[in-house]
Amino acid sequence: MISKKEKSKICEVVIDQLCTNELIIRLDNYGIKYIKSPANKNTFLYLLKKGLIEKARELFNCKDKTQKKAQIQEFLYSFLKLINICRVSLSDLVRLSNKKNEERGSFDQFIHLVSIQVKNDSFLYTKYKNTKYKEIVSDKENYTTFLLDKLVRDKIVEILEKDDAIVNYKMISEQKRGLFLYKKLLEETQELYKANKDNLNDEMCDVWEVFKSMMAINNISLNILKIINNNVEFFHISSIYLSEDHEMYSFYKKSGYKISILNA
Repeated sequence: MISKKEKSKICEVVIDQLCTNELIIRLDNYGIKYIKSPANKNTFLYLLKKGLIEKARELFNCKDKTQKKAQIQEFLYSFLKLINICRVSLSDLVRLSNKKNEERGSFDQFIHLVSIQVKNDSFLYTKYKNTKYKEIVSDKENYTTFLLDKLVRDKIVEILEKDDAIVNYKMISEQKRGLFLYKKLLEETQELYKANKDNLNDEMCDVWEVFKSMMAINNISLNILKIINNNVEFFHISSIYLSEDHEMYSFYKKSGYKISILNA
């Protein structure tokens, strides 16, 4: 219970996410107060998918290598719990992922797809029209250019060119690979969040492939899967409480959480 005296000094940050005991211990170590409750079964899947987006955003914004490795493990906990809830084993996911790699390639080559030009009467134009990608008039008659600016699978350029698209791409330098991977992970978790039962497994494969590449560049072995307990207990954290001068306040503010000052 938070006293009225304390309320005048602290802020409420609404995070509404699932947390493992490890994250709760970190909150305790930082002296951050919170409201914790057992995860409601009716909202468990929703919170897991939503939580993966938040964890991907935290990874994207994190600069500290030690903290980043801890966040990677937190992400893996949640992802394994998600596939378990969806009744997909990790071996099944790997098999499905390998099949997709054969068709569309993995992320090994680190290809930056800058933009594509497509015919205005093509199915690609219909596919990219009214999406988040910026559309500009092409210098080629009856073509439209879409600015994509993202990491893509190794065979995507070849597939697009076979569909008569004019592709502008480049290879990502080693120094920038991490940035593109974290950005891609955030994109894939957002697509996973919107997935329905028909494409859920497909979206989980995309998250898994990006995550594997991310682990590789951070020198984290897949052997970590052998020691991770998939029966980790999750709790629902609705809000946390900290002062404006707390060292973690700026992190939560930059992350876009709803923050309100508690009045006495």
